[in-house]
Amino acid sequence: MFKKDGREKRKATRVPASLEVDYSTYTPYDLRRIINISQGGVYIRTQELLPVGSELEIRFNLPNYNRPINSKVKVMWTYRQPSVIEMNSSGMGVQFLQIADQDLQAIEEFIEQIKATP
Repeated sequence: MFKKDGREKRKATRVPASLEVDYSTYTPYDLRRIINISQGGVYIRTQELLPVGSELEIRFNLPNYNRPINSKVKVMWTYRQPSVIEMNSSGMGVQFLQIADQDLQAIEEFIEQIKATP
């Protein structure tokens, strides 16, 4: 996400990830993938985009963390990739609104592990 002058808007470092995410409280059962993560939020690859401003609960697991991470999030932006391929890069950027301190700490540790991997 960039400002009009081309500078990055994000305050937190974003790293690549491949994590299943569940936001079944919004739909009967919707399983999609987180493809990048930061201390501030995640990008969820999905074909079913929610309106910007929507709030929902998400749940996902980090490797080597003993419990699921649950967070209330807000859709900050969406991207629709025009393509006939079913699984493309369409998705939505969501910001964490409510997340437990220990879960945020686990995310920060996960990010540091990814950054330290050559």
